[in-house]
Amino acid sequence: MNVTLVSSIIGGVFAVASVVISVGITTLNQNRINKLNNSIEAQKKHQYYLEPLIRSAADLQSRIYNILECGFIERYYHNGSDRNRKYVIDNTVFLVAQFFAWTEAARIDVQFLNLENDIKTLKLSELQSNIYSLIQTDSYGQNFIFFAGEQRAIGEQMLIKMDKGYNCIGYGEFLKKEAFCNEFLFEELKKEVIKMTTDLQGYRGRLKKLQHALIDLLDHLDPNQIRISKNERTKIAR
Repeated sequence: MNVTLVSSIIGGVFAVASVVISVGITTLNQNRINKLNNSIEAQKKHQYYLEPLIRSAADLQSRIYNILECGFIERYYHNGSDRNRKYVIDNTVFLVAQFFAWTEAARIDVQFLNLENDIKTLKLSELQSNIYSLIQTDSYGQNFIFFAGEQRAIGEQMLIKMDKGYNCIGYGEFLKKEAFCNEFLFEELKKEVIKMTTDLQGYRGRLKKLQHALIDLLDHLDPNQIRISKNERTKIAR
């Protein structure tokens, strides 16, 4: 065989191999870049929702603790003024709805990303699912049951779409929105809170479990107790 021809063939083989290797390296690098971009995007979303999700969970578990352990309903509803009674109902409804809102915002904007290997996000999803289950199961009786879809629907009503993601309306804005009073799920939530003032024992089992689950969520999102101190996340005694 002609030496020149052999050289040409060998050169061609090396050229093809070079192209294949180059394409492989480019694809590998692109995959790494995509994975890195996903991770960066996830971190941004995580940080964006971290503070409000922590605060909403802390506020709700604190209200449950005050209701079950500190006589909040007795003091401010049964023995309080008309303003006190209205606050007990309206603000408790708001705290529940606010937590649903930030849970839904995090679910929409964070969990759609490709995060199968993100252990922390998977744990967040697990804790959220546990809370969904605690509120929708009939294992603790028929009081305060809202299915996962209903919890999400309540949360959606509280959210405002922003450039960076979602925001939740504040308590003042909540009080202004008369539509909430006529919206079926909010009306049902309000009825549950009103019923709670006369039959607290019927709610105790579920609320205690929910308070524990919310603190588990706080321990996961704020393990170093930077935002919420240890004294503010005491679980109700079993």
